[in-house]
Amino acid sequence: MFFPMRSGIIFWVLRLALCLSIAVVLGLLVRAPGAETIKADQLWNLWPQVRVWKSDPFRMRHGDLQRELERLQRASGGALQMDVVGRSAEGRSLTLVQWGSGRDRVFLWSQMHGDEPTATTALLDIMNFLTAQSESPSVQLLRRRLSLLILPMLNPDGAERTRRRNSQGIDINRDALALTTPEGRTLKFVHEKFRPHYGFNLHNQNRHTGVGDTRLPVTLALLAVPFDKEGSNSAQRLKARQVCTILSETLSPYCKGQISRYDDAFNVRAFGDQISASGTATVLLESGWPGSGGEEFLVRLNFVGLVSALLAIAEEKVDSADPSVYDRLKQNQSGGIFDWVFQKVTVWSGDRIEPFKTDVAVNFSDVFNAQKVRRRAGMIAEVGDLSIFGALKTTAGEDWVLTASALGSGSSRSEVFPGGQNLYVYKKRNAQGPLSEANLSLYGYLKQGEWHQVGPQ
Repeated sequence: MFFPMRSGIIFWVLRLALCLSIAVVLGLLVRAPGAETIKADQLWNLWPQVRVWKSDPFRMRHGDLQRELERLQRASGGALQMDVVGRSAEGRSLTLVQWGSGRDRVFLWSQMHGDEPTATTALLDIMNFLTAQSESPSVQLLRRRLSLLILPMLNPDGAERTRRRNSQGIDINRDALALTTPEGRTLKFVHEKFRPHYGFNLHNQNRHTGVGDTRLPVTLALLAVPFDKEGSNSAQRLKARQVCTILSETLSPYCKGQISRYDDAFNVRAFGDQISASGTATVLLESGWPGSGGEEFLVRLNFVGLVSALLAIAEEKVDSADPSVYDRLKQNQSGGIFDWVFQKVTVWSGDRIEPFKTDVAVNFSDVFNAQKVRRRAGMIAEVGDLSIFGALKTTAGEDWVLTASALGSGSSRSEVFPGGQNLYVYKKRNAQGPLSEANLSLYGYLKQGEWHQVGPQ
């Protein structure tokens, strides 16, 4: 009379054992040596093959983005799902890209400031990677574990003009409370609809930002975005700090000593802070000084860092990352770097002022015309003791003489003053000789912001 019960027990034990065996085998397959996920150096080397936008990121317009998105959607066979979720103030489409079927939802949004395009092009490269490498263990793992939500260009009107603000003249990233902008309302709608577990807020920052007191320029700045003015910690913010650690450790070999921690003061009007307050582990990534590698170097860093972070989330490695690595990053120092510093040079400034020795800094900014062609515009940034600041280029010595107007022009000498767009750089022919026009040779000059090289560099 007990035989049927015993048979039933044996049946269920065997079934449970079979299920456990299958789970173990599948787990081994996922983590088998032959199925290891792609590493950062492999991503670095792969990037040229999956790179989509080959031109300057600042030249990309909304129409260019839409064409690339449509091409990628076709190439993906529908794996990349695209929907227009809103319109800009001038009516340009705001496209949300969805990919993957995993439990963890990850939201990445870029170019809410129209003149900050680096991550937009990197997101295209990531989509191309997901498509071109669709059969690889890494992409299969990402598809199975994550659901990606990508808004690659939130401010197309600003992008059209290479301008920070939208066409209403509003900074979208200060519109999280008022929601005056249609772009801001779209961002809030997407976030509230999907309630992502992780968020990546992608920006560019001023290239004249320094890494703490190191006098080095910041290449990338990271922030585990706060959710209150006290800077409190929570389970979600801990995860954000850990993701920042993963990004820092992944990218440090490519820009050693030039990753900083962004100012963590809570801004109640900012979207990242509000999204963090809603419970999303939110990471801010700011691209800064590109170095000799140019803009493409920053795009490559974004690609490698973001794919590596996504893989860490998918592999459940975030919890094992040490948040103190992020905490120890030196903080951004705004204005800590100048493009060109003349140290302890002779300044011949004005007709009534005796020549004096001091430091003079010149900064260059990018200016774009209607065709989005870039030129560099220079300006005297500071005059005085600049010994605590870093410089991308340094010229030093009393035999260098700076004036604000050309010598021998017959006009009175103007003052060398911050904000000035004219600066003439001379060098003494005889370093020990007198300060006179006859003893000076013109090296180069800044006129109405444009630099003209005359002597050998």
